[in-house]
Amino acid sequence: MTKGRKTTFEERVEIVQYCIAHNRNYAETAEKYQISYQQAHSYTVKYESGGVEVLRDHRGKRKNVDEMSELKKLRAEIKILKAEKEHVEMEVSFLKTRRNKEEAGLSLVHHEHIYQAIKEEHKEHNHPITDLCKLGGVSRASYYKWLHREIPENEQKKSRLLMRLKRFIQNPQIKDIKE
Repeated sequence: MTKGRKTTFEERVEIVQYCIAHNRNYAETAEKYQISYQQAHSYTVKYESGGVEVLRDHRGKRKNVDEMSELKKLRAEIKILKAEKEHVEMEVSFLKTRRNKEEAGLSLVHHEHIYQAIKEEHKEHNHPITDLCKLGGVSRASYYKWLHREIPENEQKKSRLLMRLKRFIQNPQIKDIKE
């Protein structure tokens, strides 16, 4: 028994013609065209019930704009505009977060502020990581590598020092910066 394979419209027409010409011998047709018995049978049955046009594969294809009703055209346009609006909102939000992260960064990691912004945007707004990485100009792999990295000891020390400095700036009555 041959495993099914993808066929073009022209092949399907040829398969049906051969099958009908050879007294609907599905097994012979399947063997000759290296398709499954089921494919040979279904192509022939479809052809007999609806003609040549039903052999076309319309899966995953959108209707032509000329074939759509006015209401469907408007709904499609609204859907596109909503998607564009969401993308622009994501872009604006990401750029704001990125700018804030750039100003506060002391890390030695290249693109640290971008990774932080991606992490924050995804957490707060649930924007797709792939879209945020494209906006930031970094690869998804590098983001995930950064996300799951072990933070070096000197970077942890810098982070703790930064936190202490922030507390000191916020509360000037503290005499000592140490913990």
